[in-house]
Amino acid sequence: MNSLIQPYIAMSAFKYYKTVVNCHGISHFYHFKKDTLNYPQAMAVPDGCIDILFSFNEGNPSAQIYGSVLQPTLVFDDDVSDYFGVRFYPGGGYKFKDVKIQEIINNVYSFTELLNAEGLVEKIVTSDNFSDKVNLFTHHYQQHLYKQNIDMNPMTMKEFMLNKIMATNGQIRVGELAAATGYSERYVNSKFIEYFGIRPKVFCKIIRFQNVLNQLKFENKGLDSNSLIHVANDAGYFDQAHMYKDFSEFSSQTPGQYMKLLKKTDYTNKLILVNNSDFLVKSLLDD
Repeated sequence: MNSLIQPYIAMSAFKYYKTVVNCHGISHFYHFKKDTLNYPQAMAVPDGCIDILFSFNEGNPSAQIYGSVLQPTLVFDDDVSDYFGVRFYPGGGYKFKDVKIQEIINNVYSFTELLNAEGLVEKIVTSDNFSDKVNLFTHHYQQHLYKQNIDMNPMTMKEFMLNKIMATNGQIRVGELAAATGYSERYVNSKFIEYFGIRPKVFCKIIRFQNVLNQLKFENKGLDSNSLIHVANDAGYFDQAHMYKDFSEFSSQTPGQYMKLLKKTDYTNKLILVNNSDFLVKSLLDD
């Protein structure tokens, strides 16, 4: 499944460590120290995901649940510089008794208020290395799956719709999605909001935008009319103007400004991919 990214947050870090999991709704884990002097704030962009972010504020550790924003949003306006996070694929993650996913989208909740997890927060904050943090969280998440008896069958309607949209990079109409499921458009819209917190049309738009973010990271030679046409077509846009409109709506920048910022912040060297074979993640989840 394609990676759903928050590049502006990684740009605001000294180093951004990431290990990809792609297992039981978890996309990846990450750990970074924010460059508070040069980047006191960072920008979150729409990705359809839910993140749990542990902050290492001295004497006051905390964990927050961040629902996907629906527009570019400034975050991290505090003095905390050290973070550990887990990103769930859309529709994945913990199931909260009193809060629906549509209430989490575009919102922030206290992790410990929704789950009895104070001990987990303290353990993660005080652990010495990235792999320990990953395995502490994974163990807690595994116990939650068992207790809630959550159906992780990849053939559920939720997983089918997500996989269909991701496989087409958001280039699928709601009518086509409904036809593939065998249900009416009205029913698909209703169930999609229940599962993912937003309408499928909006989600597809976000996935197309995310596809452009990912593609532009690799356009090292710079932008010209031919490369822009290729990126726009591959992402499912009618033309460059359509791509620019959505990109500006979701990032407050043009693709060119985004690429200049990638270069200015040395994004490629800040992003460090950690081999998840060093961790016990899969064995813990598959036990």
